[in-house]
Amino acid sequence: MNIQGRNFEAIMGSHQELSSLGVVFNGLPEQQPCGGVLATLRVPAGNELQLVQQSTVDHDL
Repeated sequence: MNIQGRNFEAIMGSHQELSSLGVVFNGLPEQQPCGGVLATLRVPAGNELQLVQQSTVDHDL
């Protein structure tokens, strides 16, 4: 999978910053088929939150 561009850089920066503060992620940010980027993290209560960086490219859905 080709992960590159501003979307990935923005969410990867957030991933690195939050990881350095002790936030636990389920893995590295992943590019989605629609072109956006998604990262999933766990909060202390055990729930999951997702960081989403929307694609800057228009896609036909």
